Amino acid sequence: MKLPKAIEIVKEALLTDRLKEFLPNWAEALSVLLAECEKRKWISVKDKLPEVHQEVLCFWDKNFPADVGIYCGDEIWQRANESMDEYDVNPIYWMPLPEIPQEPI
Repeated sequence: MKLPKAIEIVKEALLTDRLKEFLPNWAEALSVLLAECEKRKWISVKDKLPEVHQEVLCFWDKNFPADVGIYCGDEIWQRANESMDEYDVNPIYWMPLPEIPQEPI
């Protein structure tokens, strides 16, 4: 089940008195919503690192704004297409990027 469908099921169930009709899909919908919420939490680099070469949203440890970074392995990070070696900046938190929209523009 995809997130939009899970949200739709939960909204419909909450907005109607027909909760029993939604119970078969309720557990799966809640599971999808909880998993999606977990993806949107900041993860400390002390607790876990992303996969090598994975693009993630980073919150940096100096006065750099949050933006996309790539973990290169061996505690080496790249930020916005520039090497961080010269700045000696590493993120303190990261999170996976959201999925790319599938709807046409």
